[in-house]
Amino acid sequence: MKEKLNIAEQIQNLKSKGLSFDIVNEKDAERILSNSTYFFKIKSYARNFDLVQGKYSKLDFAHLYEFSKIDMYFRRALFNILMDIEHCLKTNLLKDFSILDKKIAQKLTGDFLKSKLGEKTKVFLKRPIKNRSVSKLLIESNSPLEQMPFWVLVEVIQLGNLLELYEYFYQKRFTNFYQNHEITLIRNAMFSLKCLRNSVAHNNCVLTNIFEESREIKQQVLLKILSPGRYKIQPKSNDNIEKMLANQATSDFLMVVLLARLVVKSDGMLNSIRHELSIFFKKTCATRYRLKIFAKHRKIISRITMVYKSYLQILSTH
Repeated sequence: MKEKLNIAEQIQNLKSKGLSFDIVNEKDAERILSNSTYFFKIKSYARNFDLVQGKYSKLDFAHLYEFSKIDMYFRRALFNILMDIEHCLKTNLLKDFSILDKKIAQKLTGDFLKSKLGEKTKVFLKRPIKNRSVSKLLIESNSPLEQMPFWVLVEVIQLGNLLELYEYFYQKRFTNFYQNHEITLIRNAMFSLKCLRNSVAHNNCVLTNIFEESREIKQQVLLKILSPGRYKIQPKSNDNIEKMLANQATSDFLMVVLLARLVVKSDGMLNSIRHELSIFFKKTCATRYRLKIFAKHRKIISRITMVYKSYLQILSTH
């Protein structure tokens, strides 16, 4: 078990790893670790920086602190975007439901809950709910579950259940709305949405290692979209689109951007998403102060710029 460290010992631990306190001095760092953030979280961002013989090179406490703030603003921007996309997923589903034959539509909730894909949703709906939430009132007032109106079902289920409902509705029952590859793409993107939403909802760090290549490029559709603009997107360094897409957080984010392009039908809402992301990349990541202090870590600026150009490319592709 790791030993508990007080604030002063946390500073010494960081110094032993090669961190300097030139931009942010030790006294200010102690204040930050006491009042603004905590050791475990801020240290996690060190994974974005290079180790040389077991110590970090040219890494100041300020770099970790600014990275933690960038991640915080990223999660805030994502929260609004993810909520908008989930809303549109439900809106589109209910629009398609509205044109079904009435007899089929009336039995749809029961058919779904009796299916293999509906098992987890049924367990979720039957769970005890202690607080008097709107969802609890809707579930209780629309029992038995099999007779619950479909629009109520869509309103009260979780995102994971919605993903299963999408598969049931569009791939098992009503295959005329989408071609199979289209709905498969939407469902894959919904899984990325679910992963990011879980991280954001629990206030977990998202950008702890933007260079980790944790998986093969499973989302080949992203590579297909970005490859035509490769030489505008990629830096002149040894970084490239393939490495960027092998990073899970980056791949999930860009899949969510693609999902927004596919399912958000409102121009106003899509412009709002563009605005949120523009503010994040231009006014949060690219402040004069941050560009100055990260000047010695060009690979970070280069990677964030590449993600920025990639999201623009995805939203502009038809």
